[in-house]
Amino acid sequence: GGRVWVIGLDGASFALIEPWVRAGELPAFARLMSEGAHGTLRSPVPQSPPAWASFMTGCNPGKHGIYDWVQPRPGSYEVDLACGAMRRAPTVWRILSERGRTVGVVNVPMTYPPEPVNGFLIAGFDTPYGNTEFTYPRDLYPVLQDRFGPYIVLPVIVDVPLRQTVQNYLDTIEQREQVMRFLLEWYDPQFFMLVFNATDSLQHLCLQSYGDNGRNADQIEALRLVYRRLDHFLAGLLERLPEDTTLVVMSDHGAGPLRGYVHLDHWLAQQGWLRYASDSPALAARRWRARLVGKAVALLRAAVPASVKARLRSGVGGVRTRLERAATPPLLDWAHTQAYTFSSQGIYINLKGRQPQGTVEPEEYEALRERIIEALLELRDPDDGQPVVSRVYRKEELFAGPYLDVAPDLYVHWREDAYLSWSNMARSRSEIFTRPRTLEMDDVVPDESSGARVGCHRQEGILLFYGEKVRRGATVEGAQIVDVAPTVLALMGEPVPAEMDGRVLEEAIDEGYLEAAPVRRVVGGGEGARDEGMGYSDEESELVKERLRELGYL
Repeated sequence: GGRVWVIGLDGASFALIEPWVRAGELPAFARLMSEGAHGTLRSPVPQSPPAWASFMTGCNPGKHGIYDWVQPRPGSYEVDLACGAMRRAPTVWRILSERGRTVGVVNVPMTYPPEPVNGFLIAGFDTPYGNTEFTYPRDLYPVLQDRFGPYIVLPVIVDVPLRQTVQNYLDTIEQREQVMRFLLEWYDPQFFMLVFNATDSLQHLCLQSYGDNGRNADQIEALRLVYRRLDHFLAGLLERLPEDTTLVVMSDHGAGPLRGYVHLDHWLAQQGWLRYASDSPALAARRWRARLVGKAVALLRAAVPASVKARLRSGVGGVRTRLERAATPPLLDWAHTQAYTFSSQGIYINLKGRQPQGTVEPEEYEALRERIIEALLELRDPDDGQPVVSRVYRKEELFAGPYLDVAPDLYVHWREDAYLSWSNMARSRSEIFTRPRTLEMDDVVPDESSGARVGCHRQEGILLFYGEKVRRGATVEGAQIVDVAPTVLALMGEPVPAEMDGRVLEEAIDEGYLEAAPVRRVVGGGEGARDEGMGYSDEESELVKERLRELGYL
C-alpha cells in the first residue's frame, strides 16, 4: 500500500536551486536534498508535451504518440495541436484507478480533455480559454468556483508589465495551494499530483543568464521570489505529510539562457531542400491582406484595456486566428520540397507513398537524411563561430513503438539546448538566426511572447524523493523522465506494467522496503489508453493556440 504525492515544478532547474540552497534561501529544498534522495531527471525531448506525456505513462513518444506542440495528420500536411486525447498509452493515475486505488490530479499539462479516474482530475494549461468542462467529475468545477472564485488554469501573462505577470503567477500559486488543501481533505486520495507552471513561464521571460550579473538582476530576483514561494509551499507539505506517504518533487525539463532562434525552414530553403510557394500576383495579394489583418487586430488589441482582454481573450484570439488562416497563402511548393519542418526540433522528409505530394523516393530516404545531418553539423552561430548543433538523431535512434510513423524523421539537439527552431514567415527568408529581446520588469509582455523569450529548456530537470520509504541522502544517477511512473507504482506497492519503458529507481528506495515489497513487472498491466479521435474541435484549437502564443510556444 502506501501513498505518493507528486509535485511538478514545470521547468525547475538545479542550476538555479542549488546556489539558492547554499545561500540559505530555500530551506525546504535543502531539507529534501539532505534528508531524502535526489538527482537530475533527464528528458531526451525537452518539450512540454512529449516530456509530460512520457512522465505520466512511463513510455517513450513512440508508444504514447506525442512528439511536440503540433502533430502531423497521417497522410496530410495538416497539423493538429497536441492534447491529452492524442495520448495512446495509459497514465499512471488511470492504471491506479483501474486497480481500485484513489487518485487526484491537478493541472498536469497534456490532460485535456479530463479522463475519468477513481477520484478527481483538473486539466492543465492545454484547456481552451473560457472552457469550464476541464474537471472530472464535471460538477467539481462549480464547487471550486463557489469556494475559490474563478479557477486560474493559467494567469494573465501578456499585455501587462512583466512585473505584473510575476505577481499574477504568485497569486495563482496561492490559489492552487488553497485548492490542494481543500481537495486533499475532501477526497483523501492515495495518489495525488499537482503542477505549478510559474517556474517555466517566467524562466522563458527572465532567465537571460543564471547569475545576478547586473545585466538581469531584477529578472533573477523575480525568479528567486517565485522559487522562495514554492519553497514555502513545500515546507507546508513536509509539515503535514501523512505517515506512509512519499513526496516526489520533479520537473519535466530544466532551463537555461537562450542564445537565439534558428529558422530551420529558411536554412532548408537555402540548402535547396525546401521551396516556398511562388510569389504569384494572387499570392502576393493574399500576403498583403494577411498584413492588413494583422495590423487591424493589433489596433483592436491596443484599444482594449488589459482587464477586459483577460475576460475577452478567447474571442479576440479566435477572430484573429480565423482571419489569419483565411488570409495566409500556401507556404510551401510541395512538388519541389524534399524536407520541411514545423516543430521545434524535428525535420520531416517529404517521402513518396507517405506524404500526399512526396518527392523523395524510398531508396533515396537514407542518403537524404545523411546529407541533412552532415549539413546541420556544419551550421555555425555567427556570434561565436561555434557549431549550433551537437547531434542529429534519426528517429529510430530516439524512439520506438507503434507510433514511430508520426515522429519527425530527424531530431535536432542544439548545442547546450540553448537554441530554438522557429518558423517565422514574417521575417526575411535570408535570415537564419535571430536573437531574443530582453524585457525589463516594467515592459509590457507582448501578445505573442516568443519574441521576448530569453530562456529556454534544458534536458536536465530535477527529481527529489522524501519519506519513510526513501533512502536518506541517496544520489539518484541517470534518471530518465520515463522512470518516475514505474517508481511511483513501486512506492505504492503496485506491480509495474511491462509495457513501460522506464525502470524503478531502486537506488532512491529504502532497502528494507524493497525487501518487503520487491519490484514486480506484469504484462498487460497498462489498461486504459485513450480512445482514438478525441482531439480539439476547430474552435477549441483556436483558443488553445492563443494560450500557446502567449506562452511563446507558437
